[in-house]
Amino acid sequence: MTGPSAVTGLAARPPADRRPGSASRPGRARATTRGGILLIAAACLIGSLLTDWFQLGLLGGACCLAGCAAAACSIRRESLLILVACLPVVYLAAIVCAEVMTAQGPTLKARAESVAAGTVLSLASTAPWLFSAVLLVLAIAMRRGLPQVVRSLRADLRAKPEPGR
Repeated sequence: MTGPSAVTGLAARPPADRRPGSASRPGRARATTRGGILLIAAACLIGSLLTDWFQLGLLGGACCLAGCAAAACSIRRESLLILVACLPVVYLAAIVCAEVMTAQGPTLKARAESVAAGTVLSLASTAPWLFSAVLLVLAIAMRRGLPQVVRSLRADLRAKPEPGR
């Protein structure tokens, strides 16, 4: 036996681009699920704040769309299903946070009413952007392998025995 494996007694590791589970492009890092969700939350929050401050609805929707596209392209393939499922919830949370940060009123009750009304109005005015973002993330996820992720999840769920049986 000669070579590096002879010294250590272990088999040599295959190169990074041939290892199972590695990205198709060597050296390309993928974001975690939390990283993708945080990217969407930050983009939606920044977009909502800019919309509130400058009264430009287009700006908020474009920020959300860009953040969603970036997250869908940069997240690991196994996390695509989670990203697609949590997008509307993250969007809602970002809008509520932006409304809380920009709420006006002399009393707590007036601010709470401002947040509630602002949230409903913001969701109503940005619904087409949210729908477009969901469609964009679904299209990117389908291209990146979402059907295979769903198939493997179904196979894993079928393989697990039910508790109590």
